[in-house]
Amino acid sequence: MVLNYSHPSQSGKTSPTPDGPPQTQALFKVDRMPIMRRYIKHATLVENCYPYPVPSDAKPKSNELSYLVYYANSKPAKLAKVGVYLERKIQRELYKRKPRMVEVSLEIFNALLDSCRSDLNYFTKPILNSLRAILISETTELMWAVTRTFIKFCQQYNGSTLAIDLHLRSVYQFLIKQFSAYALQGRSDPELTQKFRYAGLRALNAVVVSELIRVADSHKELVVIIPAVLENLKGTWPTDQDKKHLRAEWKQIENLGLHDPEVNSQTNHSLAWITMKAMVEHSNSINARFFITQTVEFIDRVNSSWSPSSPIVHLFTHIMAALQPQYRFILVTELLHQLSQLDVSLPNTEESGGANRPGTISSSVALASAGGEE
Repeated sequence: MVLNYSHPSQSGKTSPTPDGPPQTQALFKVDRMPIMRRYIKHATLVENCYPYPVPSDAKPKSNELSYLVYYANSKPAKLAKVGVYLERKIQRELYKRKPRMVEVSLEIFNALLDSCRSDLNYFTKPILNSLRAILISETTELMWAVTRTFIKFCQQYNGSTLAIDLHLRSVYQFLIKQFSAYALQGRSDPELTQKFRYAGLRALNAVVVSELIRVADSHKELVVIIPAVLENLKGTWPTDQDKKHLRAEWKQIENLGLHDPEVNSQTNHSLAWITMKAMVEHSNSINARFFITQTVEFIDRVNSSWSPSSPIVHLFTHIMAALQPQYRFILVTELLHQLSQLDVSLPNTEESGGANRPGTISSSVALASAGGEE
């Protein structure tokens, strides 16, 4: 852009204004509007998606949202600006305590996640930063919306930048810790407790079945996820007959959706079991070994006597069945290693407290080795 600027003393040209004395001709008079239009187009497209007033279902305007998605697909680099704008808008609406507006923003993010998967790296940070801000605000009305967006993110993101972007990794780990805290909720309202746990377990399930958990050093995430999942299994370990109904139960749980569903402790128990099974099935050799050692440590922490032993034997049997065949030796090796750390001179009875543990592990290894197939 070439600017034709002359000092008033040289040209003597001035332009009158309606409310004052003559003024020097504006420096950017010709190109100012085009510059502003280029700068605010993404913001205008985003703002056009918001309905006023916001309806009860908190959905963006469909036509305007379609145009925004088209704009993002045609100019992927603009996704960075769109993401940052949505992030800032969410922060403003949280400050103003307008959860419905935040839900609309999350729905816009959901549409972009569905349509712009190949360009997700352009707006990964704004999404995760927005989810973190919502979780920090502890706005209960947004529990389902933030869980839906996080699940969709896990389904679409391949984790390619987690290993190299430390800030992104720290935000991602924070989100997992928060959803793990959801899964461990214990509130005065039992119904609200079960809903929080359901939301947390659904989010953790999305993590363990995604490509994100396959990053080289995913142990920092697993060390938080495993206790949260096992805690929801505590006291009601699955039996052999339970396996036959897991697939049907998972379909029923998926149909509950994430729009304030009716859930109970049995629902969450089934979801925790399915999540644990998926975590084992999707593990590589390193993660499989880590999962088994963390499970042993969890049982030591919550039930040092390993008594009664039957539920624990069932648990390890099912872990063996879920492991990929080439990794099943890891379970036997780890349990035998745990057995070697014990005082085998102690009596092996159900009444002998910690002395029951050798029998438990021996039974686990025998059952697991014999019943590895579902």
